Amino acid sequence: MCASPHVRTVIRTRPVTFLPVDLFCVDDEKDTIEIRSPSREEALAFRFDKVLHDVNQETVYKECVPSILQGAVDGLNGSVMAYGQTGAGKTYTMFGSSHSYASRGIIPRFISDLFALLEKQTELEASVFVSFCEIDSELLFDLLADGGLDGQTGTELQIQEDAKGGLTVRGLTMRQCSNLEDALNSYFWGANLRSVSSHGINPCSSRSHCIFTVYVHCKNNAGGGEGVKSSKIHFVDLAGCERPKKTQGDGPLLKGTAFINKSLSFLEMVVVALGEKGRDHIPYRSSRLTHLLKDTLGGNSNTCLIANIWPEKEHLEETVSTLRFSQRMMRVYSCVANKAVVNLTIDPLALSKRLEKDVARLRQELQITNSLMGRHSLSYDASSPEELEEMRKTATQFLNGEQEAIQFTSVRQVEELLQMMRSVFQEMTATIRREAAEAVSAAVSSPDSDVTGAQGANEAAGASKAKGSPATPKTGKDQNKANQQGSSQGSPQQGPKPVQKVGYEDPSVGGISLGTDPDQSEIAVADRQNGSRRAASPQPNGESVRASGTAVPGSSRCWDRREAYSQFRETEGKELSKTIRNLSQQQAQQKQQLKAISKV
Repeated sequence: MCASPHVRTVIRTRPVTFLPVDLFCVDDEKDTIEIRSPSREEALAFRFDKVLHDVNQETVYKECVPSILQGAVDGLNGSVMAYGQTGAGKTYTMFGSSHSYASRGIIPRFISDLFALLEKQTELEASVFVSFCEIDSELLFDLLADGGLDGQTGTELQIQEDAKGGLTVRGLTMRQCSNLEDALNSYFWGANLRSVSSHGINPCSSRSHCIFTVYVHCKNNAGGGEGVKSSKIHFVDLAGCERPKKTQGDGPLLKGTAFINKSLSFLEMVVVALGEKGRDHIPYRSSRLTHLLKDTLGGNSNTCLIANIWPEKEHLEETVSTLRFSQRMMRVYSCVANKAVVNLTIDPLALSKRLEKDVARLRQELQITNSLMGRHSLSYDASSPEELEEMRKTATQFLNGEQEAIQFTSVRQVEELLQMMRSVFQEMTATIRREAAEAVSAAVSSPDSDVTGAQGANEAAGASKAKGSPATPKTGKDQNKANQQGSSQGSPQQGPKPVQKVGYEDPSVGGISLGTDPDQSEIAVADRQNGSRRAASPQPNGESVRASGTAVPGSSRCWDRREAYSQFRETEGKELSKTIRNLSQQQAQQKQQLKAISKV
């Protein structure tokens, strides 16, 4: 993580032959710089995280990069930015010089130390990628593309943001480097294709902003290997701020100076906005530079700014401007908008393998536990058809009350038994409802042919005794006609006919009769024998009193139907109601048992 809660700011002074102590007071022990200007009465005092005065490349690297290097392996993003006026030593700090090995810059040193660190950590499976781009006149170009010798593909690259706010450059080349040699070759290839020019201050001035990025992906095989830590480290060499009067440029050089100063002004605006508390909008999209540095300035990154100054009298104004920008950068706190977190992703294939190993290990532990408890015949696989049939019998016996308790040996058995009980309960409920419906139907009605045949046989028997000839069973209207003829002829009084019970269809009356057949009741027989069919009037005491006067057809039958229904309700109806109540109680008990089993 960062050594300080804000963006770490380091000041590096360019070595000079004579330091004007009357203007510059550099204290590298207290990390302060004081500037006395002839136009000001009071001196300007600045304090930074570190002030490096007249030091070599090794000292600068050890002061700024080690924490970022370790963070790259741990999955933390990092950035190193070089800022300052033209000719102050930014490019020398980042890239170094080819004159000697000791003068190499931060980027080649970081690449060498990164591969050395990965070789030491043998438990890590790492992959390294690099990219190199530059911003020239607000146009973004790829320095590692297979284009012309100038490194520009001729097509402007576009910056894209994902849903989480991460930045990607569409079409940017990312070269995979399997070793140190591949990485250094890619670095030197892009560095040689930078846009440079000479002017009055610097004979080899960078005319573009360059960003060299190292992508590191590490997977720890010793810890299971399902997590992949990813990080990206940006090395930003900003073009120097220039004054046209000093550079003495014209034409394309002057135009390039305008673009550089404009982009650096937008960069300062973004830094000021990040330093203000409660600021909602940060103008990252003001320029290509600020948009591309969104992760470095206000994103998930461990950032270090190296501000290069030129402590000479003629560069006093540029030095003060650089120091003020550096102090503003120190106001960008990690707790506000620059909090670095580990980038960890899960490898699905590695995670699947680890889960399979965990399942196998847990099965072994479960088998050992079962053996110690004496449960040797347990199976955790799906039940066979024979086991399911046996489970069905057990569930049926339990619901019928034939079995008091059920022994369980596994969670799978409990789940399957509960499902089986649900199925059996539904089947039993359907059976009970069907039997109840059949019982009601049987109690209310009986086959029509049996009742009609019995009635015809009884009446035929009475007619044969009166005439002395064999009787032929009659039904329907013929039977009624015969009864009327027998009564009109004054046939001798016959004995009481058998009473027909409920459940036959009488077409002459209509519908299904209930109780005693009204044609076979004593009143109806007496009416037929006396030759008259007078209505029977019901009395409050329940007795039928025969009334004189005009006969009301069918009135006696209606009254006899009421009496028959009352008798049915007092006899067979009570038994049927009792049967239905018992079935309902059994169904309720079975539901309660099933709920109790489900809770278990």
